[in-house]
Amino acid sequence: ALTVADDVFGPEHPETLNVRLTLAGAQNDQGRYDDALGSLLELYEIQVRIFGPEHPQPLITLSNCAYSIFHLGRREEALGLLQH
Repeated sequence: ALTVADDVFGPEHPETLNVRLTLAGAQNDQGRYDDALGSLLELYEIQVRIFGPEHPQPLITLSNCAYSIFHLGRREEALGLLQH
């Protein structure tokens, strides 16, 4: 799905970014928190560059990062992200 979105829309198109977010959510759902966190951090950097740090999209992604970090046992770090 991501390859198709990249090819059709381009790697930084909002639809492609939504596909990336959905795939990272699936990784979280599967308990693949390290993989999800890597995907989410990469996505977050792109979203901040495109939309700015206060736009809802990067904030949602940051929340998902906190979820991954929490489930990796790094609860204080996750809380710090949510208080960002």
